[in-house]
Amino acid sequence: MTQAANWVNQNVVQPVVTAVTTAATWVNDHVVQPAVNWVNQNVVQPVVNWLTNAGTQAAQTAQNLYTYGVQAYQDAVQQAEQAGGAAGMNLDDQTIYFSANGKDYRLELWKGSYMSGGAYGGEIGLYYKDPASTSFITQVQSAIPGWYASVLPQDQYG
Repeated sequence: MTQAANWVNQNVVQPVVTAVTTAATWVNDHVVQPAVNWVNQNVVQPVVNWLTNAGTQAAQTAQNLYTYGVQAYQDAVQQAEQAGGAAGMNLDDQTIYFSANGKDYRLELWKGSYMSGGAYGGEIGLYYKDPASTSFITQVQSAIPGWYASVLPQDQYG
């Protein structure tokens, strides 16, 4: 490097990099993390608590819930969800993402018509990613953006 390039690097580039890094750290520590913590505490945790309570109540009356054969083992891939209209589905859906016990979850809620209006109903799908898993398949699935595996059979009602 030339003497001028060294001077520019030392007196312009490095101070800017340091300032940007310092600013990014401050924003993360004072804006992003508090916001994430607030959302976890005031949105995610109440939803998880509600779902836990609902699950406990549903387990007590399990005849109202069932796991439907093949569908229980279909993983959630965003692109597949978007193709429903071509298959005659007109669905309202809501996707909720949350983390619990070291896993990332995707809760999918659907209601509407199937088979071009020939059937109506609703579904709830619970999917997960577990990057810490020792299972090769789970690690691969967890690494694919938008891909969530079906919850394990022992975690399903049915």
